[in-house]
Amino acid sequence: MLLEQITTDYEDDDNQQPAPKGMVETETGRMITKAKAAKDEKSFVDAMQAQWKSRPEVIARLKAAKLKAMKKKK
Repeated sequence: MLLEQITTDYEDDDNQQPAPKGMVETETGRMITKAKAAKDEKSFVDAMQAQWKSRPEVIARLKAAKLKAMKKKK
């Protein structure tokens, strides 16, 4: 019976937690976990940026920057 080899080199992953008893954590499982965390972080950052960009003073600053860029193109 062949089992997937468990990688024991955790130097590349600082917050590596041991797998719960009875479960084998493979390299693929770790990559999926990292991908899910990155997706959650990206959606959080996008939400914060959307909230920031909805402020009136920020909207005015962004519009002014766009107008300035358009004037430079001419």
